[in-house]
Amino acid sequence: MTHLFARCAFTLCIVGGCLGLWLTHQSPTNNAFTASNKGHYVLAATLLQRDADKGNLNANTSLANFYKLGLGVAKDARKAVVLYGISAKGGDLSAMINLALMYRDGQGIEKNPTLAYAWLHLAHLSKSTVAQYYMSEMLEKQQLSAQLVPGIRKKYSTLANMPLPEAAG
Repeated sequence: MTHLFARCAFTLCIVGGCLGLWLTHQSPTNNAFTASNKGHYVLAATLLQRDADKGNLNANTSLANFYKLGLGVAKDARKAVVLYGISAKGGDLSAMINLALMYRDGQGIEKNPTLAYAWLHLAHLSKSTVAQYYMSEMLEKQQLSAQLVPGIRKKYSTLANMPLPEAAG
């Protein structure tokens, strides 16, 4: 029985040590999500900023969410727009959708239904059903004339055709 107990204790130490080693070697982005889940938003924002500065689009989009909501940083819709723009131009679907909604609502940037629809359309081309929903909603609520859609789709057919947003002053 003592032998069994010793083996279990040894196994638990190995598993615990591996878990501790794994936790210390997680990427800062993973650590940021862990910190955020625990409510440590300032730490999470700091870690996300560090990863965003290294070109991590996922971290950049998450940081934009923090600025949009004011989590761990001062709420700043303009800063969120700029960060979403960087990630959206890099192909991040979540950023495309969030940037489109900022354009649609005029949050942190001048309201622009054309660019809102264009970003949603590009996200939709990547099979985003969320983007499809918002595109339909914009047309249903007459936030954009259906007659403009073919021209928008033609003009803004690729990421290369999309302008980087300039935050409202």
